[in-house]
Amino acid sequence: MKVRFYSFTKRVNSCKQPTGVYTEKECRWKEETSTHDPVIEINGNPNMSWNYAYIPDWGKLYFVRDVTTEASGLSRYSLTEDVLATHRAEIIASTQRIAFCADANGYDKYRVDPRIAVSTTKITKTVEHTMSILSSTGCYILTVYNNSPLAQGVGFGVSYMVNAENMGKIREWLGSGSVMSSLITYFGGTALEAIFGCIWTPYGYTESDTTLGTVVSNVLIGNHSSSVDGYSITAVRLYGFVTKGEGFTLSLTGGLLRDDFRRSEPYTSASLSLPGCGVMDINLSDWIDSGYISVNAVFELNTGNIIYYLRTADGHLVQTASAQLGAQCPLGQMNTNVSGVVNAVGGLVGAGVGLALGGAFGAAAAGAMLASGAQAVLNANKRAPSISGHVGGRISSYVGKAELTIYEVQTQNPGDAEYVSCMGRASGKAIALVNLVGFVQCENASVPIAGSKEESDEINSYLNGGFFIE
Repeated sequence: MKVRFYSFTKRVNSCKQPTGVYTEKECRWKEETSTHDPVIEINGNPNMSWNYAYIPDWGKLYFVRDVTTEASGLSRYSLTEDVLATHRAEIIASTQRIAFCADANGYDKYRVDPRIAVSTTKITKTVEHTMSILSSTGCYILTVYNNSPLAQGVGFGVSYMVNAENMGKIREWLGSGSVMSSLITYFGGTALEAIFGCIWTPYGYTESDTTLGTVVSNVLIGNHSSSVDGYSITAVRLYGFVTKGEGFTLSLTGGLLRDDFRRSEPYTSASLSLPGCGVMDINLSDWIDSGYISVNAVFELNTGNIIYYLRTADGHLVQTASAQLGAQCPLGQMNTNVSGVVNAVGGLVGAGVGLALGGAFGAAAAGAMLASGAQAVLNANKRAPSISGHVGGRISSYVGKAELTIYEVQTQNPGDAEYVSCMGRASGKAIALVNLVGFVQCENASVPIAGSKEESDEINSYLNGGFFIE
């Protein structure tokens, strides 16, 4: 029988077949040999450069496993079948489920590769946005009942935006005994009925903002003019609220963030800080295809409430957050019952009203009125101070700043050329092997061949452990 010998370089787990020159020799078989691992003998000295063989009669390719010299002048070659090369045509013609492959045709960048080496070192990136509708200076929202025609168009009460200086002037003006007495007469015995609420909100209003209303020369409470400038909110209201909105984006691209499966836990995490909400965790898998997080903020001037809508780049709503940015005016003592409910408004300020009528401590009395009114409006809307989502009046330069911080752990790069060539990348697809080149690792491979069970088992073992299509 003839055997062709090659000096051929290839990997054991490759289906590459020999090319180039070969030396053909007549051989004889050692007794009790096999077609899978035959031992053959050839006349003459051994050629140590021959490492590969092909037996045409059987159509099988072999690795030369060992070479020895016999005393009779024969050279003995121990062969072992290269099942991947022998059955290359059947293997390439099959369709298999691919776990990992080096070919870009099979790569799924979102499929997790558990083989990636991960270190404990983290790197961070932060992007910021300062919200234009919020300000650390802010203003007071004073909501009152009065006999102005404005009240007929905007609801039961009229709201004024007042700066800190003018808020102090209004407090002093309310401390006047004559004003207090007149309001009591106007409202049938309870001066506090003229004021619905007073809160501070981080909104930096400007008199040029015509979307809110018009500048008036005085704040009118009941039937009395304070002669203090205020900015009346006369815009059309939805359920009594006037809103201001702002949209902005926080980038998820550039810098360090990866564009593959590592853009989600546990490889990458993110936290988002929004004014009034504190720091919240962001699930990056919701934004894995997005270049940015889109934030739409809607701020209620009358109440100090703000709600944030977080959307993907294609507009899908992923998350919401809300906060109470309004702080009750700290101008008087507050009293609540055991359930946390504000006591009767009149009872809260009775002492203050009495002092005002007597002409003493007028500012303190007015302060009690304003503070009580503020708590009343918060309670009426079922809002109360809380740790989460409430500024509590403690404002800093961060009042209008949104920050997105991304934390990435150091990992091996699955897109690195050397890694891909040796390990492939995650696939999870059923693919015809004829469409792939390079490293391939299958799942539950089964290749139909015209061969023995031993060959079939060996082929499937190679495919499931990883082999090279060459």
